[in-house]
Amino acid sequence: MPIQTMWDDAEHTAVRYVFDGSWTWDDLKRAFDETHRLMDTVDYKVGSILDMNQSKTLPEHAISGIRRIGIDEAGHPNHSRMTVFIGLGSFAKQVLSITARTFKSLQQSNDFRFVNTLEEARALIRKERAKTPHDSKV
Repeated sequence: MPIQTMWDDAEHTAVRYVFDGSWTWDDLKRAFDETHRLMDTVDYKVGSILDMNQSKTLPEHAISGIRRIGIDEAGHPNHSRMTVFIGLGSFAKQVLSITARTFKSLQQSNDFRFVNTLEEARALIRKERAKTPHDSKV
């Protein structure tokens, strides 16, 4: 499976996607469906960590894929908007950033961040959680 999904921590405050090699937009849609099932088990906001260290590129039709998938993933009521990418290649970062700025609904439903390590991603999620009331975890 090119994309694995799991809780990132025992408290279930973030979901993590681990990308391995080539993947498709349909693979990512299936991963989001699994993540939504996880998010359905909690009643608070959950952050997302996408570990791209083993997959630096995006599939074909990146702009339309990012737009469609980004809105789908953030559409879950328990998604916090915080989406942290680990190890995303520079070209993919540029495409993602341009697409987010172009499609306002994508930008409004996501707060994309880019880091190099899992620990940096977790630190961003913790920092964002600290800004919100305890009963509405991020």
